[in-house]
Amino acid sequence: MENLENAPTPARLAIKWGAISGLILVIYGLAMQISGLIANLSLAPLYYLVMLLALGFSMFKAMDVYKATHGGFISYGQGLGLNTLISAIAAIISTAVSLIYTTFIDNSSMKRMMEAQKEKMIEQWEKQGMSERQIDDAMAMTEKMTAFMQNPGMMFVSGVISITIFGFIVALIVSAIKKKNKPVFE
Repeated sequence: MENLENAPTPARLAIKWGAISGLILVIYGLAMQISGLIANLSLAPLYYLVMLLALGFSMFKAMDVYKATHGGFISYGQGLGLNTLISAIAAIISTAVSLIYTTFIDNSSMKRMMEAQKEKMIEQWEKQGMSERQIDDAMAMTEKMTAFMQNPGMMFVSGVISITIFGFIVALIVSAIKKKNKPVFE
């Protein structure tokens, strides 16, 4: 029987590795906002790649630490719980810092990003053959929805939920790769 007195709990591991992932996402996000590249919508996939790498790295490391301190074993369910908690903590940290930055420090970055999205939507609608009136109606509806979604509380909730869901998908994969069940007859 292994000595579990000094073994880190799943919550402690999740806080540590979630904070590391969150800080990586904060640094990347702030670099994008400060450089003005946040408005470049073609770079959005790069953010998801950085998020995938940060979360994946943290999840792999947390599961390694857990296995090393628990006799070399971690079940799929334990890994999934640990990794989902890591992604939720990273989501809270990165969303909170991003929201503080865009609300209090540089609210123009959000406006630049919204303008870029507006231009892209109009361009797509024109390609679809929408009339000027249809585009105006669609834009009015989009602006109402955007005003609702730009509420800081709503931005925080939607950011945390979306990053946590993305992290959960990563957690499903990482947990399946890193699991090692205890033998039944040992």
